[in-house]
Amino acid sequence: MNIVPIARFSRKVRPLNRVAGGVLMLALAACSLVGCGPSRFVPSKSETAWTGPEVWIESTPQWTVVAKAPTGGWTVTLDQLMEQRGRTEVFVTLKRPNPTFLVTAAEVEQRVITPLKTNVPIWVYARIQNFRGEPEDGSFSLASKSENAKAPPAPVEKAPAKDE
Repeated sequence: MNIVPIARFSRKVRPLNRVAGGVLMLALAACSLVGCGPSRFVPSKSETAWTGPEVWIESTPQWTVVAKAPTGGWTVTLDQLMEQRGRTEVFVTLKRPNPTFLVTAAEVEQRVITPLKTNVPIWVYARIQNFRGEPEDGSFSLASKSENAKAPPAPVEKAPAKDE
């Protein structure tokens, strides 16, 4: 068996030019002050009443937002939480299913658990997007308030086994 040495290529690593390094550090400092990363958006709220699928709040150890979609394929996402005087505003988006796919033709409840404890009242604002993620109206409408919260559904009980 012959051992063949493999040539290793190396190149000399030169330190950054001081001017280029200074410009890079200045750009990083500016990004940290201004905020180059993703920022929170301020949602636009509409005065019109919510006309989409039914949305309500359940009182569990944390507030849970429930949306009752007319068919399967809908998705519900928690977009943002904003603190206001005496309440927290919760913004959710309901996205329609892609019409090219078959979906369940039955109502489907989807739950989104918020990180908020039930000692702070919440107002839920909702909007609808098409399957491509484009807002149909663009603004959020008030869909529910925590003062109208429902109790969570009872757990499903198992049927007792028959003695034979």
